[in-house]
Amino acid sequence: MQISKFSAQKTLAILWFINSGVLILLFVAFTAFDRFDGKPAKGWEWITQNIFPTLTLMISAFTISAGQQQSDLTVDRFYFRLAFGVSLFYLGILYLTIFLAPLAFSYSNLSILDLFAQSNIYLALLQGVVTGSIGLFFAKK
Repeated sequence: MQISKFSAQKTLAILWFINSGVLILLFVAFTAFDRFDGKPAKGWEWITQNIFPTLTLMISAFTISAGQQQSDLTVDRFYFRLAFGVSLFYLGILYLTIFLAPLAFSYSNLSILDLFAQSNIYLALLQGVVTGSIGLFFAKK
Protein backbone atom coordinates (compact mmCIF):
# COMPACT_ATOMS: atom_id res chain seq x y z
CA MET A 1 0.00 0.00 0.00
CA GLN A 2 1.31 3.45 -0.91
CA ILE A 3 1.19 6.80 0.83
CA SER A 4 1.92 10.24 -0.56
CA LYS A 5 5.58 11.10 0.02
CA PHE A 6 4.66 14.68 0.89
CA SER A 7 2.07 13.47 3.43
CA ALA A 8 4.66 11.16 5.01
CA GLN A 9 7.16 14.02 5.16
CA LYS A 10 4.63 16.35 6.78
CA THR A 11 3.62 13.78 9.39
CA LEU A 12 7.21 13.01 10.31
CA ALA A 13 8.08 16.71 10.41
CA ILE A 14 5.12 17.48 12.69
CA LEU A 15 6.20 14.68 15.06
CA TRP A 16 9.77 15.93 15.16
CA PHE A 17 9.14 19.67 15.35
CA ILE A 18 6.51 19.45 18.09
CA ASN A 19 8.64 17.15 20.23
CA SER A 20 11.76 19.21 19.59
CA GLY A 21 9.88 22.32 20.69
CA VAL A 22 8.81 20.61 23.90
CA LEU A 23 12.36 19.44 24.57
CA ILE A 24 13.78 22.91 23.93
CA LEU A 25 11.24 24.47 26.30
CA LEU A 26 12.19 21.87 28.89
CA PHE A 27 15.84 22.79 28.49
CA VAL A 28 15.03 26.49 28.80
CA ALA A 29 13.41 25.67 32.15
CA PHE A 30 16.38 23.51 33.16
CA THR A 31 18.69 26.40 32.34
CA ALA A 32 16.56 28.89 34.28
CA PHE A 33 16.52 26.63 37.35
CA ASP A 34 20.23 25.72 37.08
CA ARG A 35 19.62 21.99 36.59
CA PHE A 36 22.93 21.84 34.69
CA ASP A 37 25.03 22.73 37.75
CA GLY A 38 26.31 25.98 36.29
CA LYS A 39 27.23 24.35 32.94
CA PRO A 40 24.22 25.02 30.70
CA ALA A 41 26.30 24.75 27.52
CA LYS A 42 26.92 21.07 28.28
CA GLY A 43 23.20 20.39 28.62
CA TRP A 44 22.39 22.26 25.42
CA GLU A 45 25.19 20.47 23.59
CA TRP A 46 23.54 17.16 24.45
CA ILE A 47 20.06 18.11 23.23
CA THR A 48 21.26 19.82 20.06
CA GLN A 49 23.39 16.85 18.99
CA ASN A 50 20.41 14.56 19.49
CA ILE A 51 17.68 16.48 17.66
CA PHE A 52 19.20 19.01 15.27
CA PRO A 53 20.74 16.63 12.71
CA THR A 54 17.29 15.22 11.96
CA LEU A 55 15.63 18.64 11.97
CA THR A 56 18.31 19.98 9.62
CA LEU A 57 17.74 17.06 7.25
CA MET A 58 14.01 17.82 7.16
CA ILE A 59 14.40 21.57 6.71
CA SER A 60 16.95 21.08 3.94
CA ALA A 61 14.68 18.68 2.08
CA PHE A 62 11.70 21.03 2.41
CA THR A 63 13.81 23.94 1.18
CA ILE A 64 15.10 22.01 -1.83
CA SER A 65 11.65 20.71 -2.79
CA ALA A 66 9.80 24.00 -2.20
CA GLY A 67 7.60 24.82 -5.17
CA GLN A 68 8.06 21.43 -6.82
CA GLN A 69 5.17 19.14 -7.71
CA GLN A 70 4.73 16.72 -4.78
CA SER A 71 1.34 15.13 -5.35
CA ASP A 72 2.34 12.21 -7.57
CA LEU A 73 5.24 10.86 -5.52
CA THR A 74 4.39 7.89 -3.29
CA VAL A 75 6.23 5.65 -0.86
CA ASP A 76 5.41 2.30 0.68
CA ARG A 77 3.31 2.74 3.83
CA PHE A 78 5.43 0.10 5.63
CA TYR A 79 8.54 2.29 5.37
CA PHE A 80 6.61 5.30 6.61
CA ARG A 81 5.31 3.36 9.62
CA LEU A 82 8.79 2.07 10.30
CA ALA A 83 10.28 5.59 10.22
CA PHE A 84 7.44 6.93 12.38
CA GLY A 85 7.79 4.10 14.90
CA VAL A 86 11.57 4.42 15.09
CA SER A 87 11.18 8.19 15.55
CA LEU A 88 8.66 7.70 18.37
CA PHE A 89 10.96 5.20 20.06
CA TYR A 90 13.98 7.52 19.77
CA LEU A 91 12.10 10.56 21.05
CA GLY A 92 10.72 8.42 23.89
CA ILE A 93 14.27 7.39 24.83
CA LEU A 94 15.28 11.07 24.89
CA TYR A 95 12.39 11.91 27.24
CA LEU A 96 13.11 8.84 29.38
CA THR A 97 16.77 9.80 29.73
CA ILE A 98 15.82 13.33 30.81
CA PHE A 99 13.15 12.22 33.28
CA LEU A 100 15.34 9.50 34.79
CA ALA A 101 17.91 12.11 35.87
CA PRO A 102 16.45 12.57 39.38
CA LEU A 103 16.45 8.81 39.94
CA ALA A 104 20.00 8.50 38.63
CA PHE A 105 21.08 11.15 41.10
CA SER A 106 19.17 9.56 44.01
CA TYR A 107 20.41 6.02 43.46
CA SER A 108 23.90 6.47 42.05
CA ASN A 109 24.74 10.14 42.69
CA LEU A 110 24.94 10.70 38.93
CA SER A 111 24.45 14.30 37.83
CA ILE A 112 22.21 15.11 34.89
CA LEU A 113 25.28 15.94 32.78
CA ASP A 114 26.95 12.64 33.70
CA LEU A 115 23.75 10.80 32.76
CA PHE A 116 23.65 12.65 29.43
CA ALA A 117 27.28 11.70 28.76
CA GLN A 118 26.53 8.03 29.44
CA SER A 119 23.39 8.10 27.32
CA ASN A 120 25.41 9.08 24.26
CA ILE A 121 26.45 5.42 24.03
CA TYR A 122 22.98 4.21 23.08
CA LEU A 123 21.64 7.43 21.58
CA ALA A 124 24.37 7.55 18.92
CA LEU A 125 23.36 4.08 17.74
CA LEU A 126 19.66 4.91 17.72
CA GLN A 127 20.22 8.22 15.97
CA GLY A 128 21.86 6.41 13.06
CA VAL A 129 18.82 4.18 12.66
CA VAL A 130 16.44 7.14 12.91
CA THR A 131 18.36 9.26 10.42
CA GLY A 132 18.58 6.36 7.99
CA SER A 133 14.87 5.62 8.14
CA ILE A 134 13.88 9.28 7.86
CA GLY A 135 16.38 9.89 5.08
CA LEU A 136 14.27 7.63 2.89
CA PHE A 137 11.49 10.23 2.96
CA PHE A 138 13.54 13.39 2.91
CA ALA A 139 16.72 12.71 0.95
CA LYS A 140 15.72 10.06 -1.58
CA LYS A 141 13.84 11.07 -4.70
